[in-house]
Order: sequence, then C-alpha cells, then structure tokens
Amino acid sequence: MNKVSLAIKSVDGENGTLHIDIHDQIGKDWLGEGISSKDVLQKLLENKSASKIALSINSGGGDLFEGLAIFNLLSLQRQKGVSVTADVAGLAASAASLILCAASSVSCPESAVVMIHSPWTFASGNAKELEKAAEELRKAEAACASIYSETAARRGVNLSVDDFLSKMADETWAWGSDAKALGLVDHVTVEPEIRAEVPSIVAQRFSKKPEEVGVFEAPEAEAPNPPKAETSQEPVEKDLAPIPVIVEDCDEIKRLQEENASLTAKLEAIEKSTLIDSLVRDGKVAEGQKEALASKNMAFLREFASMAVAMPAPKAPEPPKSEVLPIVQTSSNSEPTWHGKTIIQLSGSERAQLRQDNPDLYDLMIARVRKNK
Repeated sequence: MNKVSLAIKSVDGENGTLHIDIHDQIGKDWLGEGISSKDVLQKLLENKSASKIALSINSGGGDLFEGLAIFNLLSLQRQKGVSVTADVAGLAASAASLILCAASSVSCPESAVVMIHSPWTFASGNAKELEKAAEELRKAEAACASIYSETAARRGVNLSVDDFLSKMADETWAWGSDAKALGLVDHVTVEPEIRAEVPSIVAQRFSKKPEEVGVFEAPEAEAPNPPKAETSQEPVEKDLAPIPVIVEDCDEIKRLQEENASLTAKLEAIEKSTLIDSLVRDGKVAEGQKEALASKNMAFLREFASMAVAMPAPKAPEPPKSEVLPIVQTSSNSEPTWHGKTIIQLSGSERAQLRQDNPDLYDLMIARVRKNK
C-alpha cells in the first residue's frame, strides 16, 4: 500500500503546487511499505508544470541513500527556480532531516522536532572488511554533515562540518527554536500539526529519544481482498484514468537516479556477501546454503541473521560407532585367541579391553584355562 499523498492542486489556473506528504519511513521495507525516491521522481515527472512544491514531513527516517536521492531530486528543482517549502508536521529524523534541507523555506512548530545523528549499518567479516565498512560509513557521515552545514549557511548560521559531525555523534534532538538555531528551520510556529511519534522498531535505533516523542506499534499488513467475480452478462464500461505521457526527458534526474541505484546495488552486494560468509563461518548455515541465501533480498537476510545470532551452531553429526570385531583364532592346542594371543599371553589392559569388547569370548577363554588346569 502506497502511503505517499502526492497531488497537484491548481493555484492560479496556470501554475500549480505539488503537495508531497512524507508521513512514513524513507525507503521501502520487505513488505513494500515506505516512501522511495522512485515515488517522488514519478510525481515530479508527471507534474512538470508545477511552479511550487510543498512538503509536509513526519517521519522517523530510514534508508540513508533513499533520503539522499530524494534530497538531490528536490534540490535540483529548487536550483531550477521551483519554490520548495517544507513543514515539520511532527518529526523529521535521520534521513527525513536530509529531505528537509532541500527546501528553501522551512516551518516547524515549537513542539515538533528535527533529529540528526551519525548513520549506522550492519557489517561482518574480517578486520580489513570491517575497516572498509567503517571508512565508507565515515564518508557518508561527512556527506550528511556537509549538507547540514550548507543548509545552515543559507540561513545565515555559521556552523562548520565539524560542528555538525559533533552534534550528529551526540544524536541531537532539536525542537522548534533549537532547530532554528541550528539553521535547519526558518520559522517557528506556535501549534504543532501532529505529535512527533516513531514506530517502535525505529525507536530501538535511537539512544537519546526524548520522552516527548511517542512510540507506536506499526500495524501488520493486511492481505488484499480477492476481486469480486462479475455476475452481469452485459459488457461493463469502466472509467480508466489516462496514462500520463511524458514528452520531455529529464536527463539530470535520471542520471542521479542511476548513480544512486548503482551505488546502492554495490553496497548491498558487499553487505550481502560479508553477511552470508559470516553466517557460514560461524556455523549458522551450511556451505551448501550460500547460493540459496544469495538469492534473498537484504531485508530478509538481516532478519535471518538477527535470529541466527541467538541460535546455537548446528552440531556435526556423530560418526557411526565402528563395531570392533575381535580376531579369534584357534591355536594348535585348540585354545581360543584374541588378536593372536591366548588369555595367558594378554596383558592386564588387553584383558580389560577384551572383556569390554567381547565378554562372551573373554568368558570362553577363562573357562578353557580353568578346564586345562
């Protein structure tokens, strides 16, 4: 189910305002929920005549690269002269705070909040692989800090990249006036539109969430109802919405989308490979299961890995016990032997072993000795 409310409304009969409500997580999850850069791109291409874009944001964030892609798409529109404004309806956290930076004018109620923090990811592997993952994460962190610093500079707030890196490391929750002091907001309004809330699964990732920010359980996805069978024998004419035809081609937007898709695919391939290798190395899955796991998407693999951590490693099957077949021979005087030795020739340890492995032969040899005496 697409939760993005994207509609164009006429303003003066010639120009229009494209309203984009970002009231969901950034990026699609494994159920297809969330707001992607593709959703925003589609509406931008369908509504090229819009002279204004009005954003309403209430999101706990999500995928960093999806957030950066939406930021770049909206920034390109602003650079082309389109008026881009934004309202913080309740919460603009993490990747959602980056989207906020694309607007030339931002309003935020005093009791709404903007949150910035250092990005994080899953990683596994050897020391070199982990160092590479940390290096890429630091690059992403610096890119975010640079966006915040440039946004603040547009509003006359002098905060450097290092200043924002420090605030990101501290996980800064900036309410209305504080967000304005950081240069991320232009106007502070009195009444909030929506109380700041985040899903419980998102709240677990934040270490300094204020008590004023609520937590809610996301509803489970409902199965779609099966279509009703047509009972009428008469042909039914249905109103079909016209398919928009895009005449002009936005080369710059497509280029940004392709670069983002390529980078996302490379990072996902590296993460998938290291994650599967660690599962095999830790004994959570067998070597023969690597190909099957590689066909799964990252959301499935992350969920599987989190569950596998708590599972004990599978025990290797015990080899079947080989039955020790004693070598029984008969000497010239008809005395039974074990490995070529009579009972008298066996040492104490060998007799104990014989008695354990073959008690019947042991009793037979003892009885023969007693009989000969």
